[in-house]
Amino acid sequence: MGRPCLYGLAAGGEAGVARVLAIFRTEVERDMCLMGRIRIAEITANDVAHISQFRSKPSSFRAPVKSMRIVP
Repeated sequence: MGRPCLYGLAAGGEAGVARVLAIFRTEVERDMCLMGRIRIAEITANDVAHISQFRSKPSSFRAPVKSMRIVP
C-alpha cells in the first residue's frame, strides 16, 4: 500500500491519496464478492495466492552456490 499512496500523494495531494484508497477498497470488495466472502474475517490463508518462495519455510530456501575452481 505504501508506494501507490505515495504516487497518489505526488500526483494529486490529499485527493490523490483518497483516490488510491478508494480504488483499493473497490478492488478488495470486488475480489471478496468473487470469492464469495462477505466479511474480511472470512478470508483465510487458503484464499490468498502466495507467490513468494518464502511462504511456508523461509529457512528451506537456499540460493544456488556456484562452484569456484581456483586455478594456480
